[in-house]
Amino acid sequence: VAVIDDGLAGYIGSLNGRNGVTLSIGGGVVSVGGNNGKFAHRDGLGSTFGDEGGGFWLGKNAITKALGIRQGRGEDREMLDFFADECAAFDALKVKNAAEASTLAIRTAKKVLEAADAGVSTATAIADEGAFLLAQTVVATWFGCGGTKADSPEIVIQGGVARNATYTAKITMEIHNKLPNAVVVKSAGDNLDGATWIANNLRQDAPPLLLWSGL
Repeated sequence: VAVIDDGLAGYIGSLNGRNGVTLSIGGGVVSVGGNNGKFAHRDGLGSTFGDEGGGFWLGKNAITKALGIRQGRGEDREMLDFFADECAAFDALKVKNAAEASTLAIRTAKKVLEAADAGVSTATAIADEGAFLLAQTVVATWFGCGGTKADSPEIVIQGGVARNATYTAKITMEIHNKLPNAVVVKSAGDNLDGATWIANNLRQDAPPLLLWSGL
């Protein structure tokens, strides 16, 4: 029996065990890489102290900026107009920092990227920062498993937020600034594919991401 980190299963499934990094961007962020049997895990720190560039981060920053503009702490009226519904949803929250607020932020992520695509300057700045932070996460993952700048790792960028082509292109550009030979590829499989590959090919522990039991 193997106990497997879901990020490791996702990385293995997406690259079939090849050297590289898988960046998964949903409400949160996790990045796992492998390089000749050495693995690294970056972010996955949760929304309070991590998950930079992910769905919650995007939505929270956008709503925060829109609310600030509404209070006169900013001048991007187009941003406020674009997120008028989200500001109203915030107003309707009985508790402003509970689970419903987090759900609102995550639900807003797609709209932030749409606003950036539409040329809303504040949203564009948020998306640019998010892409930079996500690229830093990928690069740190590759270096963490022993990779170097001269290598040509395969990179998979996946998850709901990654469906925005402009955001993915920005992340890719930022990655290439630090890893010029990196190759962004499509995912070859999912977590279940990764679990099957691990069962057949990785028979040794790789703590803390993989531990085999003798049961």
